[in-house]
Amino acid sequence: MATKKQIAAAKKNIKKARKALKPAPDKFMRKKGKTKGKAISTKARKKYATIVEKKKGKRKKVIKRYRFPIPDKAHARNALARLNQAEGLSHEERLKIVRRALRKLGRKESAEEWLKKHSL
Repeated sequence: MATKKQIAAAKKNIKKARKALKPAPDKFMRKKGKTKGKAISTKARKKYATIVEKKKGKRKKVIKRYRFPIPDKAHARNALARLNQAEGLSHEERLKIVRRALRKLGRKESAEEWLKKHSL
C-alpha cells in the first residue's frame, strides 16, 4: 500500500513524463545562444516576426511558411523588399507585414498607400 506522499510524488512524475512526451514544434525553437533548443514564447514570436502559413490544396498537406522578422530598421527594409517574393499571401496579410515594417521605420504613410505605390 502506497502512502499519501508516494501517491503525490507518482502523480507529479506522471505530469513530468506527459510534458516531456509532448514535442515542441520545430519551427518555433531557438537555434543558438544560451537558450538553444528552448521553445520561443508566443509573445516573442509576435514581437519579432510575422509568420504566415498557407496550405496548398485540400489533400496535399504542404505548408509554405513565410517569416518576416522585424526587430530593427534593416530587417524592416528587407521585409518590404522581399514582400513581392512571397507567393499566395492575401491582401490582409501583406497589409499586416507592411504596417509593422513602416511603423518600425517611422514612416507616416499608410500601408494601403505603400502597397498601391509599389503595386503589390
